[in-house]
Amino acid sequence: MQPPRNQLWREVLERVNDLEDGVRHAEEAVHAHLDTAPARPAGGTAQAGVPHHAPAPLPPEPMPLTVEAAPRIVAAIRRELDADPFRLLDLSYPPGIFAAGVSPDRVQRECMTRHAVNCARLAMFVASRHGYRASTVEVVGLCALLHDVGMAHTPPELFAKAAPLTADERHILEAHVVEGPSMLRTSRQLDGLLQAVASSVVAQHHERVDGSGYPDGLDEPHTHEFARLLALVEAYETMVSPRPYKAACLPNEAMETLLIEAFGKDGPARFDRRIATTFVRALSLYPIGSALRLQTGETAQVVGANPDDPAHPYVRLLLGPDGQPMRYPRVVDLGQVGPEVDKAVPLPSARATAPDDPRQPEPQTERPD
Repeated sequence: MQPPRNQLWREVLERVNDLEDGVRHAEEAVHAHLDTAPARPAGGTAQAGVPHHAPAPLPPEPMPLTVEAAPRIVAAIRRELDADPFRLLDLSYPPGIFAAGVSPDRVQRECMTRHAVNCARLAMFVASRHGYRASTVEVVGLCALLHDVGMAHTPPELFAKAAPLTADERHILEAHVVEGPSMLRTSRQLDGLLQAVASSVVAQHHERVDGSGYPDGLDEPHTHEFARLLALVEAYETMVSPRPYKAACLPNEAMETLLIEAFGKDGPARFDRRIATTFVRALSLYPIGSALRLQTGETAQVVGANPDDPAHPYVRLLLGPDGQPMRYPRVVDLGQVGPEVDKAVPLPSARATAPDDPRQPEPQTERPD
């Protein structure tokens, strides 16, 4: 039984101070996420290698992701399942990573490693909220971590290409769903039922419930439920991450796109509706740390998700309708007191939201009845 909304409100207010560090981390991550996204030229196509600022020296390459390391990584993610997953996603690619002159091998390593770990985090979080028991959540995480293992055989040049792929290049890229299961079946790290499940999920994670996916055009009754969960997670992570051929989109834009495809607004449903419902309740339409413009003209930052009403999170009001920082930023439940969200926006800078006189005491947060 869900506690009353006013009790939920009090609990959120009590946790606001605990969320401060996490929100600051999220602000930094979202800023970096937007700042490192490839710029969009006038024609609307993402232009690779044009960061918003002068590229800094690239940091050391991430460690290669191997089947042998997968169980250890899944165990580490499992210990963080109580945290909001979006705050833990590694979306801040190094500035200049998609610039001309960067080794395609380096681009491939960055994209594959981050994408795999991010998908595993999201998949395990959603699986836990979907009602799977702990041992099953770990299996889902392992499948998500290894879902693109077959791309180890994909030419790195395809990862670094900013232009659309040709039909032949797309065929080569799509071969990873065949290569991956073959690699898992010959691995000594997986055996028995785990190997069979992982191989099936890896082979099917690009299938769609209406039969429009690849490689075999399988519909919902013929695909594994874990693969249908991973299909949704993988599509979301790809949209909110930058790539050489596209800029990253805001999380709410990705969520809205997936929900439209899941519930068939623009055609047949392409994603599992039950899993999509869990997905939006678990992540919220607006992840913690993102910024919103309200219909009143105020700007707010999301500090807590509302599973019962994903479109109306708990927010801290930062800027007034005039664009000036509020002297006493307060937390409100948009589901209780409104106003409605106008749109998601980039986060304002910390300097822009600092009160004029921080020495003044802050009044208690208003609470709805």
